[in-house]
Amino acid sequence: MMNQSALVEASIIVMSPDEIMRDLGRDDIFPKAAMAVAGRNRKAMVPVFRSLLARLRVQSASEVTYADSNAVAPVCHLLAEWREASVLRYFLEVMRRPERDLRHLLGGTMSEASPRIVLGLFDGDLSPIIEIIEEREAYDFARCHLFGALALIAHAHPDNRPEIEAFVRRFGSDYIDAPADVLMGWIHAIIDLGLEDMTELVRDVIESGLIPEFYCRFSDFHDSLQKSLATENKVGNPLVREGLIIDAIAELSSWHCYSEEHFARQRMSQLQSVLQAAPSAVSGKRTIAKVGRNAPCPCGSGRKYKKCCFN
Repeated sequence: MMNQSALVEASIIVMSPDEIMRDLGRDDIFPKAAMAVAGRNRKAMVPVFRSLLARLRVQSASEVTYADSNAVAPVCHLLAEWREASVLRYFLEVMRRPERDLRHLLGGTMSEASPRIVLGLFDGDLSPIIEIIEEREAYDFARCHLFGALALIAHAHPDNRPEIEAFVRRFGSDYIDAPADVLMGWIHAIIDLGLEDMTELVRDVIESGLIPEFYCRFSDFHDSLQKSLATENKVGNPLVREGLIIDAIAELSSWHCYSEEHFARQRMSQLQSVLQAAPSAVSGKRTIAKVGRNAPCPCGSGRKYKKCCFN
């Protein structure tokens, strides 16, 4: 649901779908106007957004355009706000991509918002979510965040809770040798679901060393579980309120990469690049190239520039 100011802005701005996508793909503005107009024209924009996700699920990282990569965050947040269940499978196929591709495609969107996006897009079928969690070749952090999505779904859609609890219990038996990051997602789901009877299994997993102590100590798990149980498993109510994306514009307006501070630093960086490249003008060489916010960070961390050194 768009706020009143967004509705007013959308009512006085006319943009074609191509123009909307152009602005969503820019890295030098917060595309508030384009998002507002898209919200006013959902019927026209859903196929365009679906087409973007369809491309991203099959293209190699080198084939993905800079504009498409930039557009992912606003597009996915808008689709989740609209509860557009028709695109859930497309988004999950993107989540299934190998680690390197997924970092390039989703960046901070995966770590910060993917559980909430899945919740907003949920179509009633848990099987494609569970399949990715069970897929040992899938990216560890994607599997971890999908456990978070299951916990949110269990509270928002109580009819699905028995199946989710059964899967969480089964995972503890069948996938106990999963990577630590995946096991942390499993443990957080146990906490959020208030599954007290799984306490000793979690103790065994932690004390066996499958999860490093700096990830989680048993006392941390126990304290968090008790807090969940103390609210009679109603921990899910605030989780759902925080999890559902109600206003995509408001959500993204708090992201640093859309802040005026970020844009000012980006302009300064570009100016410095031009000045430093000037001495090479005679030879036709540029010594320093612009690094976009969704490009890999030059430091070699594997993270996007906006989530690494640029901040």
